[in-house]
Amino acid sequence: MKFIKKIILAIFFILIISIVGNAFYEYYRAKKAFKVAQILCNTHFESSESKEARTFFKENRDLFIPALIKVAEDRNQKYGTRSLAIIFIGEERNVKAIKPIGELLFDNDWRIRALTAESLGKIGDKSAIKFLSQVWLKEDIWEVQQEIVIALVKIRDKSVIPNFLKTYKSNDRNTQLLSAIVLYKLSGDNYYFNVIAEAVSGEEYKTRGRLIWTLGKIGGYEMIPLLEKALDDKDSRIRKLVQKYIEEIKIK
Repeated sequence: MKFIKKIILAIFFILIISIVGNAFYEYYRAKKAFKVAQILCNTHFESSESKEARTFFKENRDLFIPALIKVAEDRNQKYGTRSLAIIFIGEERNVKAIKPIGELLFDNDWRIRALTAESLGKIGDKSAIKFLSQVWLKEDIWEVQQEIVIALVKIRDKSVIPNFLKTYKSNDRNTQLLSAIVLYKLSGDNYYFNVIAEAVSGEEYKTRGRLIWTLGKIGGYEMIPLLEKALDDKDSRIRKLVQKYIEEIKIK
């Protein structure tokens, strides 16, 4: 009996040692991955350090997204470092990244918020809607609003329509027009098509430019009739931008 107890105790201690050892090993891997992710986001793509970082993550794919998320969340990092981490996350299109990076929509830096919205749009999963919709109602920086709109149009979920019906009544013209884009794309209501069409040719320069930029970034053949409204715009910069977007849409 004593012998059996000794065997059980020995097995128990071996298991404990194994669990603790594995925990330390995973901690070491995560810590190293964080440092490597910083290198990846801080160095030129063709540098030897960047190549070594990419090799590390090829061999440790499970650590890539968690390490990038930590870099993106770390406000002690430079903007450039954080922004690249967010861009890489979007390019990976990993649904598990939505919740942690969704919190970055509340970051103090509007540039981080805009990039986060863009990356959520690239991932394209409906679980991002909760974050994007919540922020849309509070966000007042146009560049961030634009990326939220583009992301939600890409995700294409009609559950966001009520929020945009509210903001369509906004006193801010840019917010109103961005709302009209979402309402047109998701509902297909020609009323909003006409609102956008009139604005493309009738608003002041800055508002026209912003609107055309948004339509171009959304892309798709249904944007061409709206963009064509500005082909004869009095401003040559607007005309060139419109031609560029129409050509890009046709190529795709």
